Amino acid sequence: MGLRRYLNSMLNDPVRGLQISILMIVLLIIFGAFGYMIIERMTPIDAFYMTIITVTTVGFGEVTPLSVPGRAFTSLLILTGIFTATNALGNMASILLGQRLWQSLRERRMNTELEALRDHYIICGFGRMGDQVVREPGERGRAFVVVDMNSDIHHQFLESNVLHVIGDATDDNVLIDAGIERAAGLVASLDNDPDNMMAVLTARGLNPGLHIVTRATSPEAESKLQRAGADHVISPWQTGGHRMTMALLKPFVHEFMDLLLEPGFQLGWEPGQIPH
Repeated sequence: MGLRRYLNSMLNDPVRGLQISILMIVLLIIFGAFGYMIIERMTPIDAFYMTIITVTTVGFGEVTPLSVPGRAFTSLLILTGIFTATNALGNMASILLGQRLWQSLRERRMNTELEALRDHYIICGFGRMGDQVVREPGERGRAFVVVDMNSDIHHQFLESNVLHVIGDATDDNVLIDAGIERAAGLVASLDNDPDNMMAVLTARGLNPGLHIVTRATSPEAESKLQRAGADHVISPWQTGGHRMTMALLKPFVHEFMDLLLEPGFQLGWEPGQIPH
């Protein structure tokens, strides 16, 4: 997992936030006890007791009269304790509300699955074409990850258990979060040719052996995308026009092609074998 994703998960995960708050309280008590022992020359028991009543702001009297540095140190402990306790209570409330807990658990499970992925496919761009591309690997039982900048799909994909990364597919860190270095293939289906070209260049730089397929919205972009590192460049308009012509002139061939594209279709022999 990339550092940026790890930091985001820390900030947005109430479970992890509560864990951090509890750890901060423990460290604050240790820090306070040592502070009183050094500043006010208290015994360990008195220093621990003084720290507890200070951090919890229960209002008991001082163990011994405090010096000016001791009062300043006590004020610092009170402010820090209030901030830490408030943060812990806020995270606890978020957990008890349920929705954020559910989302947090789903996100943590998804991050674990992302880290474990091997030989998967990365789908860059979840538009109309990306939606169709996503369906194919899922129906064929192949693991895939969707990369898209639209944060609105986050909750939808969490509910559907679709592995995804919200971010720019032309960003190295985003593709690394999607497991680009362990992936078998990538589809660049972004909105325009320049973005697809940048995604192809970035992916090829991170994984030279990756199988990359991209789309071209203009004929002049096809050769550029191939030079950028794409193994296959698909023109939807050209392919769609060809399929329509086949359906008109050679309907049986068109139906056979549709049959080949069915997820459950099998030829009846293994690749490399000669059918009898």
